[in-house]
Amino acid sequence: MINFTINQKYQDILDLIQQEFGEIGNFIIEENYASFEIYRGYYEDAPKFLQIHGGGISLKLVEKFDDPFFTLCYKITIKNNRQTLSGQKLTFDVQTQEIKQENTLHNYTGRKEKINILPRLIKKYRDNKAFETHLQAYVVQNVGSGTNKELDKCLLNGLSFEWLGNEVSCGVGMQRIDVMLSLVKGNVRIILPIELKSIEASTDNVIQLQRYVDWLEQYYIPNRISDIQPVLISKKIINTTSENYKKIIESFRQFNKKNSRCMPIKYIEYELVENNLKFQEINY
Repeated sequence: MINFTINQKYQDILDLIQQEFGEIGNFIIEENYASFEIYRGYYEDAPKFLQIHGGGISLKLVEKFDDPFFTLCYKITIKNNRQTLSGQKLTFDVQTQEIKQENTLHNYTGRKEKINILPRLIKKYRDNKAFETHLQAYVVQNVGSGTNKELDKCLLNGLSFEWLGNEVSCGVGMQRIDVMLSLVKGNVRIILPIELKSIEASTDNVIQLQRYVDWLEQYYIPNRISDIQPVLISKKIINTTSENYKKIIESFRQFNKKNSRCMPIKYIEYELVENNLKFQEINY
């Protein structure tokens, strides 16, 4: 436990934290304590969390998860003496190991032809082989492009996305979210962690979505305020009267009841129709 007087500048506190712990993060006031949460955000956010609480504040280390993104950002910031890089064109100097501004425009000369993943996906689908990697590539390649209007309707519903990622690392052990989308609706952002399955849905998928939501709430949302819309995309279930199907739907409802802080699970099924994937959101 390290004690400070309230009139110290926040930068002095940050410097001392970095010296003692080698990390940086946000402050959150809790009664008479200013809790320091590792990797919750950039050090620039600290002033808005520092408030006057009596004659002094105590700083405590709350929790630590080694997030390489924030570690790298902080190291670059310190190495660059907290100066923002200027210019739109940057390059990496191998000799000096520095990111530098450059005026030369480099044109990509590698492979440019479009890769159509669908034929390989269809073959694996018909051969009853796993194709989650192919399904992931198909979704990433086609969402928002207008090539599969049903996919766009299910995931975007007329909204535009600000970024799209696949194999998004999250949490201890570096689990990966299959696909993640950030949508924009007016002044509101909606983050979609998407679980993809090449087989029919199961109750295990809900457990995985819960891990994604927990991670987003703890590490993503504090740094980029968004509503969370968990999504499951899986193969169409033909027998909707089976006990297994009822258990799956019940697991969705239990998840939604438990996670009232986020949007209900969006359940999307797909099937192969006339050599194309047909997506449909299932209302349960």
